[in-house]
Amino acid sequence: NEAVKLDAEVGKPAFLAHPSVEGQPPLSVAVEHGHLPVIRWLLDRGAPVFHSTGLRDGEPDYGDSRRYYVREQPLHVASRRLQLDAMKLLVQAGAAKGPVGPTDRSYGGSPLNILLSEFRRYQPPGFPKDAEIRIEAIGLLLQHGADPFDGLLASNPSNPFSRALWSGNADLFDTLLTAPRPLERKDADGTSLLHIAAGYGRTNAVHTLLTNGVSPHTADRRGITPLQAAATDGILRQTIHQQSGLFAMAAERQDWIANRLVAAGARWDPFSAIFLGRTNELSELLNTQPELVHSRHTLHERVQRQGTPLHYAALYGRSEAVRVLLRHR
Repeated sequence: NEAVKLDAEVGKPAFLAHPSVEGQPPLSVAVEHGHLPVIRWLLDRGAPVFHSTGLRDGEPDYGDSRRYYVREQPLHVASRRLQLDAMKLLVQAGAAKGPVGPTDRSYGGSPLNILLSEFRRYQPPGFPKDAEIRIEAIGLLLQHGADPFDGLLASNPSNPFSRALWSGNADLFDTLLTAPRPLERKDADGTSLLHIAAGYGRTNAVHTLLTNGVSPHTADRRGITPLQAAATDGILRQTIHQQSGLFAMAAERQDWIANRLVAAGARWDPFSAIFLGRTNELSELLNTQPELVHSRHTLHERVQRQGTPLHYAALYGRSEAVRVLLRHR
């Protein structure tokens, strides 16, 4: 009888959302500690799954230990703690379908990016050690509506696809591709997944995207095609990586991606041919379209002005390309 009375009293909505001293609602506390029976009990009684953690009215801010929890919803907490079973209970209750607010943590805000936070640049195979369970959790979120295209930017380390490509984890990238979203989506600058995959030398990703019908002709705001991204971004990254001692994208990987893009219908241009050292393709192209020798292009954000093919060939020491270009001027 006492248990029934307690259940009737504590199960009221006011108690189910009542915050702790740290500002956490009961559901977030249960998730934090992985108490599955308590999580089920709270969800069965209607505990709000979108209730954000925060300080109570009039409560002082005691510093970083307090702000650590501010604005996290239960699904954020489950993702941070890697509580897969708790995540399953929460998404079944609709936690992935509603608004997912930002957090004060530096993972890009969403539960998806919290899970991706341990996938970092140029990690050796086998890292992170909990990669398998993280990928399973990411797949769970994608099945329930998480958007891996949110904030798609090649330069944004919190972008899910960029993290997958930087880490070199093919399983992670393939899992992200299972999201029911059009693969042709671009960011505000026109950058597509194919641009990013080609620029980072990810052969598996390029093959998967092309196989799924992504066009190799798409260009971004500056007119850069995936073929140019593979050629120019690869060279720039090779230079940076060699200077820092990090892994450089092998020339054969660049060539493989270029050949795969051309086989899918991409057309050679002077700049791609120069950067990839394809003097035969460059010569054939200029024989049929000699006016291209005077074309101008801004191939990278770091280049503040447009350059001709001869500018780029001279800048990057492509002596054979310089000879071909001079013959056609």
